[in-house]
Amino acid sequence: MTVVQRIRTRRGTKEVDLTPVTAIQAHCRECFAWELEEVKKCTDPMCPLYAFRLGKNPCRRGIGGRPKRKLK
Repeated sequence: MTVVQRIRTRRGTKEVDLTPVTAIQAHCRECFAWELEEVKKCTDPMCPLYAFRLGKNPCRRGIGGRPKRKLK
């Protein structure tokens, strides 16, 4: 599911298709002046997006992954 949204960038604004993950990443990059390395160093656990800032969903830990092999 994507949503067309106008976001701010270093060079102004642009319209992009955002998935939930890319929307979170765009928010975090804007918060740290578009410096990706600073997003990785974020120390604000009070931010509701803190756990999701690196493109991971901690609620889905252990879901998916490799399918189990069938035993013969």
